[in-house]
Amino acid sequence: LSGVTAFLRLIGDAGPDGVKLTASGYLPPKVVEAAMVELPSREAAITKGRSESKMRHILEIREALTSLKLVRKYKGHLKLTRWGTVVASDPERLWGYLVEWLAPLGSSASSESSAPVERPREFIDELLSVILLCVATTRLPSAEKTAVADLLTASGWRDEDGREVTVSDVSFSSSYLMLLGFIGPVESRDWLPEVHSDAAAALAREALLSARG
Repeated sequence: LSGVTAFLRLIGDAGPDGVKLTASGYLPPKVVEAAMVELPSREAAITKGRSESKMRHILEIREALTSLKLVRKYKGHLKLTRWGTVVASDPERLWGYLVEWLAPLGSSASSESSAPVERPREFIDELLSVILLCVATTRLPSAEKTAVADLLTASGWRDEDGREVTVSDVSFSSSYLMLLGFIGPVESRDWLPEVHSDAAAALAREALLSARG
């Protein structure tokens, strides 16, 4: 989890007010540069500058952690939430928190956790479960969109017009999947890696098992 933890601690170490954002609402280049030490990307080598608007993976990490309610914008700053502060210093609690958010059936938080997790079951939940299954085998399913679309159609999913699921409906670059690419040793971290780390695979497996009780 060190990639996610490192980002949270970078924001937390800026002080109680968090990191002051630029006038355009982005993280300042100096902070982006520091984040990229723990959150590398193949695209960074061919991208000029270190603006968050150009470093797509850093922006997506921030958006993913915002969706997970671990960071938030407040008065021109990006700061940790209460839960962000808790899990930034406790990898085990961060692991459990991510498991509950990734659990594709979207059940509410268990009695053993106070993580604010509650989502209805929708197509995205079913898609996420298939993605997690692929990550659980340390494979990136980007080349398997047709198979995933066929599986979802066979499971009964249709749009409001009764149309079957197609490749265009299957997106693997969700913020949650992108986060999984930065879990594990730094040398294995990347934005949508070809092969996910053993730690990411273990997290995906636990999320799937949690979703099924």
